[in-house]
Amino acid sequence: MADIRYSDVLQDAGSVISGLETSDVMAIAREDQDSPTDFTSMVGRAGVIAKSMLGDFEYPTELPDFNDQSVFGALEELKQTPIPETDITTEIDTPAPIISFNDGGDNIPLKSLTTEIVPIQSGSGTPSPTNVRSISGITTVNLVRTKKNIFDGTSVLEAYFYGTHTITALTDSAMCYALCKPNTTYTISKTVGTRFQVAYIDRLPQIGGTTSEKITDNTASSITITTGSDAKYIVAWVYNPNSDTGTRQAMIDSVQIEEGSSATTYETPQVQSVTIALGSTVYGGNLDVISGILTITSKYVELDGSSDESWEIVENTNKFYLPFLDIAEIYITGDYSNKYDFGGQATSGDSVTTDKTFYTQRYGANPQSNRFWVYDSSYSTVEDFKLALASTPMQIVCPLRETNYITVQLSSNTLNTLSGTNNIYTDCGDIQSLEYFNNKADDIAALVNLMTRS
Repeated sequence: MADIRYSDVLQDAGSVISGLETSDVMAIAREDQDSPTDFTSMVGRAGVIAKSMLGDFEYPTELPDFNDQSVFGALEELKQTPIPETDITTEIDTPAPIISFNDGGDNIPLKSLTTEIVPIQSGSGTPSPTNVRSISGITTVNLVRTKKNIFDGTSVLEAYFYGTHTITALTDSAMCYALCKPNTTYTISKTVGTRFQVAYIDRLPQIGGTTSEKITDNTASSITITTGSDAKYIVAWVYNPNSDTGTRQAMIDSVQIEEGSSATTYETPQVQSVTIALGSTVYGGNLDVISGILTITSKYVELDGSSDESWEIVENTNKFYLPFLDIAEIYITGDYSNKYDFGGQATSGDSVTTDKTFYTQRYGANPQSNRFWVYDSSYSTVEDFKLALASTPMQIVCPLRETNYITVQLSSNTLNTLSGTNNIYTDCGDIQSLEYFNNKADDIAALVNLMTRS
């Protein structure tokens, strides 16, 4: 073993304490483990980091060189110290469309990951008979893990920005996109070309979609943009077939979308994806992707004026009503409706108001006494109202009462973390929480091995 004195360890400790990341230390250690000069530096960093990680190994202020057996004895004790599970796992429980972390172990499976499942609603604005917003449920959940570069290399439209913000079809053009966080700064970089425009949008980018906050710098190699509170995707027009001289694919292969205010070294997309079939159409719930446990928390109701719907009308008021099915099982809260705005719930004794088009009124404890009301001035008879429902059914997604939640066991899944930056997201709603094994245990073992190698 190299003749290394403890004074060398203490001299080098300052760089670690001042904020050197564990991953940086390991990178240094792996670069040149056989050089005595570099090894001296490595041992110093290793000692301080191992000490700070475990917190129960105290170094004396003075020691002879590292050939002293007392030092080896202490290091062996450190090497054998069990690392509690709470010290090698990290949990993130702040819901977000993308969960990011940078201390995952290399190819280590996630311990748990829960994502919400929310229905998809077309269009925008308040639902009304003239603004029908159809509702679709979820049948599969797609989960994606990328590294620093959140562009997956394949999410590309043949499109350009027409006018100010409209996504418009253009053959052989390239518009790249990636899921993003709201109120977050991103930098998009690429090979310099003749067209570079960046924006964000509040839904999956499609032809005809309207984006926000477009920034143009056609000859730049990078553009930085801060997303708005409603942003869901970053969109970047990077290739114009009418003026760029390189190939479309070469330009796509140069695109990097990363969180932060400056461009860093390009990283080839490193994507792992998992697709989970839910076995049915789900309109609201939570899925632990790793264990495969699905909890259904919402119920879908469709009213189409069929014969089993006993609609009635309050004379001369345009108020249509019927006993609402399973009223004891669900809440009417106004989360999703396709053609009528919700008016919430009224309890016994509350006056019936018509400022909202869609509400329930509870007359008593008996569920059959509850009525579901719709106010629609377009129709004056039950027959006309039911014909309108038959033409465009009323879709409603109602939250279940907690006692009526449904639990389904699906197949378990594996998603691995990588060392360095990890970004994880799904296509069905925000990730609610995840727990992963970080690289602390691996790093401690490697660092201690460095300290004790002969």
